[in-house]
Amino acid sequence: MRRWFKKGLDTASSIMFVMTYGFGTTLMSSISFANDISSRESDSKMVKRIESVTKKGLFHVKE
Repeated sequence: MRRWFKKGLDTASSIMFVMTYGFGTTLMSSISFANDISSRESDSKMVKRIESVTKKGLFHVKE
């Protein structure tokens, strides 16, 4: 019983780690991408699109 519980706990923690890590990298890359775009003021349309997407809480940039 204890062995099964420990195995389940390990699996759950690894899944949580992968999810958190994946979300974190997606978030960081979108932030750096947004900063990259906003540094070029000529791409103001793209900046507005990124900002609107980020406000909704979605971090996928639609081209």
